[in-house]
Amino acid sequence: WNNNKFQLLSSKWSSIIIDSNMYIESLTIASNNEGSIIFRSKLTTNNLNLAITDNAYVEFKEIHDANYISMITLKGSQIYIPTINECKIIDFAARNHSLIEIANIFYSNDIHLSISHFSIIRIPTIKKTKLTFKRDKNTQLTSSPTLIPTNQPSYSPS
Repeated sequence: WNNNKFQLLSSKWSSIIIDSNMYIESLTIASNNEGSIIFRSKLTTNNLNLAITDNAYVEFKEIHDANYISMITLKGSQIYIPTINECKIIDFAARNHSLIEIANIFYSNDIHLSISHFSIIRIPTIKKTKLTFKRDKNTQLTSSPTLIPTNQPSYSPS
């Protein structure tokens, strides 16, 4: 698993469960048709690209020290991440009744969020991170009162 490029695909009700810490250069994940991918240990990677659709589910225990994270959810799919720590650029897009939930984001340079068509992004705690977002009126971006970005969030309606 060390210093490699790795691709994971889960489809048609299949599940992939990873129980060991991963230290890899680049990870690409795709899941569809109610497939699931679950990381039960910490993931350290330079680049993470993830696209899930059709009620798929992806869960991470922790993502640490990434240069770039890109995630998109479509058609009822869900991503859950308890902690993202020390990442440079994070780009999330939630579309078509999907959900992205990150419990904690710490010490990341930039987070860019785009939410459309009845989707939800939940981030209860953001610390030492710049947040920018774009959302449709029929979407939700929720956080707790302890939202502490380094700069004020910017908002641009679609």
